[in-house]
Amino acid sequence: MLIKGLSTQIHGKVILSDVTVNFMKGLNVILGPNGSGKTTLLRTIIGMIDPVMGEITLDEGEIGYSPAEFFPAPMRVIDVMRSGTSVRDSIYLSYLQELGMDEYREREFSTLSSGEKRMVLVAKALAEGNSVLMDEPLSNLDARNYVRLVKAMRKFSKTKTIIVTSHDVELATVADHVVLMKNGMVFKEGDPSSALTEETLSTLYDVKMRRVKVGERIIFVKDISNI
Repeated sequence: MLIKGLSTQIHGKVILSDVTVNFMKGLNVILGPNGSGKTTLLRTIIGMIDPVMGEITLDEGEIGYSPAEFFPAPMRVIDVMRSGTSVRDSIYLSYLQELGMDEYREREFSTLSSGEKRMVLVAKALAEGNSVLMDEPLSNLDARNYVRLVKAMRKFSKTKTIIVTSHDVELATVADHVVLMKNGMVFKEGDPSSALTEETLSTLYDVKMRRVKVGERIIFVKDISNI
């Protein structure tokens, strides 16, 4: 999926400015502070927002989208999964099972916790698309569902183009491709080893970030030692 020279405006305000990025098959993670244009980029890709300039070249196949917002209508989980598509129930159920949510399929969607709702919407997006866009899917997840979802992302990214917006730097460390956005522009991109450094993350978030080795893994944490 190729994004080239993409610019958008909402009510006359520039939200994205000359964004160029090539999302490949695998796990693509977009990091950036609030208001950096992450959600607008996803919404522009799926056609919810019209660009004022630029090109979007989509991969073949359908796009699955997991929004940050939830369905307000009273519906069962299985009906939420079915809405707006013709994917077979057996496929939906396999993804619900993969994310540990199959036992909730007859539950009213509105009765689920915010984290459970998010897992359902991610399962729906994974079932529907060869390209899958997820807007902050890790928000409000407990530790078990967090790990379960990251494992699912890694598993299905072998055959799908998965694009995730997040504030979670830890997720970005296990991505195939990282895009850092700030002020509506691509600040830096590349594989985690090149894109994620103390300097780039500190500049991205305007706060000191420290690189920490935990076992065989490298993570980044906010430096609050002087607070």
